Amino acid sequence: MILDIDDVFEKVKNWKEKMPRVDIYYAMKCNTDRVLLQTLAALNVGFDCASQFEIETILSLGVSADRIVYANTCKGFSHLRRAADLKVEMMTFDSESELIKIKQLCPSAKLLLRLYVCAVSGKLRMNQKFGCDESEVPCLLEAALKHNLSVIGVSFHIGCRIQDPDEYATAIAMCRQTFDIAEKKGIIMYVLDIGGGFPGFIISRNHSTETSFSDIARAVNQAIEKHFPPDGALKIIAEPGRYIVSSAFTLCSKIIGKKRRFVDNEEDIIYIINEGVYGLFLNTIFHRVRPVIKEMSPSSNTKRSSIWGQSCDPIDLIMKKCMLPELHVGDWIVFEEMGAYTTACSTTFNGFEKTRVKRVASRRTLSELEKIAGSKLSQILHAEVHLKESENK
Repeated sequence: MILDIDDVFEKVKNWKEKMPRVDIYYAMKCNTDRVLLQTLAALNVGFDCASQFEIETILSLGVSADRIVYANTCKGFSHLRRAADLKVEMMTFDSESELIKIKQLCPSAKLLLRLYVCAVSGKLRMNQKFGCDESEVPCLLEAALKHNLSVIGVSFHIGCRIQDPDEYATAIAMCRQTFDIAEKKGIIMYVLDIGGGFPGFIISRNHSTETSFSDIARAVNQAIEKHFPPDGALKIIAEPGRYIVSSAFTLCSKIIGKKRRFVDNEEDIIYIINEGVYGLFLNTIFHRVRPVIKEMSPSSNTKRSSIWGQSCDPIDLIMKKCMLPELHVGDWIVFEEMGAYTTACSTTFNGFEKTRVKRVASRRTLSELEKIAGSKLSQILHAEVHLKESENK
């Protein structure tokens, strides 16, 4: 696996240019590569953490507690107690039972009420498990007042891989209504968290049906300007994960086996590679993501193929019915956009080791990061990051 630090650097830069009012709180669950996290911390990015381990990891990088949002609406008792000890106070909730737990273990918390948002065009929806319905908002705000807890804002997550950017506008309008309801109850909110769901793919033929980041940024900016005009008091944050890391990681996987089978009266070439769904391709099962194979040398003689993982489990199927030029054992298949929910979800099932990550960067990016973060990060990067081969001459 290769991590391109340049890609991460450009993604953060692009975000700040296209959504200047929205601060990044990177969704750490998406990819926990330590050099990646160190780079983001140096770029003054905030972090969305979901557990004690994630919080402790981020704080160990020198990030201050106020740059963390504990974005898990149902927190374990020991995790919540540890967050309180570490002064991580901004956190989400969506039920009164969570409020009671927070009152007991972290009474100084600064709370974000997570709303139930259903993106009709999304391919991965969050609404079944997370968020409160609009009708519950008044009762939950009153419950927070009853428990003498501070509610400072609202959050939502639109879902992933949406096709209609205006669904962000609808969700932001819902947040405005919640701010207004809170104000009538004497609660002054000053944080708007617009969650995640931002695409991180390389704009290409592979994603012709999906909405680009630029389209979403345009819709978000317009909605924010309409419902939350600049007044200096409001802090707007988002929790991008895929956007930051998806295209920054590329997997080079070797073919270790090859067979021919007839499926539906048509020949299918089976390739077995040294990865699988218990490793970096868990995404294909849980998120129904179809891997992106880097274009190979042009060939008019493509054949129906399927790509399988190396484990002994018969469900270890990575891709089926893909058209590829005929390949051979020992050849390499390169998969692009492998940064999101890959290394973070990888297991050692069947005793296969996790794939190692090689980090690369250009001189220009390393120089820019040193200017921003100083010599300490520079020493880390020079120890962990390889100079791109085109410049290493």
